[in-house]
Amino acid sequence: MRGGQWIIYGADPVVPWYISRSLLAALVGGSTLMVGATAIGAYRTVSKTLDPVEAISAELAEITSTDLGRRVPEPRHRDEIQKLAQIVNQTLDRLQAAVERERRFASDASHDLRSPITAMRTQVEEALLYPSEADWPAMAQAQLAGLERLQAIVTDLLALCRLDAGAGGATDLVDLSELVGSELARRVHQRTIVTRLHPGAVVTGDRLQLIRLLTNLYDGIGAVDDPLASAHGDPHGDDDHACVREAR
Repeated sequence: MRGGQWIIYGADPVVPWYISRSLLAALVGGSTLMVGATAIGAYRTVSKTLDPVEAISAELAEITSTDLGRRVPEPRHRDEIQKLAQIVNQTLDRLQAAVERERRFASDASHDLRSPITAMRTQVEEALLYPSEADWPAMAQAQLAGLERLQAIVTDLLALCRLDAGAGGATDLVDLSELVGSELARRVHQRTIVTRLHPGAVVTGDRLQLIRLLTNLYDGIGAVDDPLASAHGDPHGDDDHACVREAR
């Protein structure tokens, strides 16, 4: 109207937030594919990274106390997993060494205890065969001496166990003549033992280890089919400061 007010209306198409359905579908599809590809790639990467750990776990699960020589595989790449495998193998080395020490100790114990037990058994069986002729007080004294010997051997074995565990051994001056004489006096002999011991046969070493050596030598004499055996301790022999046994 002339001289009046004018009202003008304008309109514009409203654009939705997703712009268009096709763009929304492309974005959703692309995002889904990207997430899926990322998940698959991460899974494969993690699986490949953890394959050495699986190999280590499988090998550890198969290792037993009777097969401690086996070791876990070590990856070629220098990383934390290779370090883990090396530490595991070092632990298995220490475990194998400890088990070997225990087996060696058990073998030594059975060997060292066999001789006095056999001697005590022989004495008792002989007395039971002729009970009226047996000197039972002397038998009791012999058995008491045998028990004291067993107690000394057990003490020695405990010391040897500490030695096998890595503790240092004693290095004392040992008179071989005195040692051979005292050890032979403890035993009941199945054959005649002729001793020729010379004073002054002194060595530097561990007395417990030398006693074990004499025990092995004595058992070796017992394995020879000869009724006469001899033990020597001579500082002026061919082998300086040597203890020699002979069976002839």
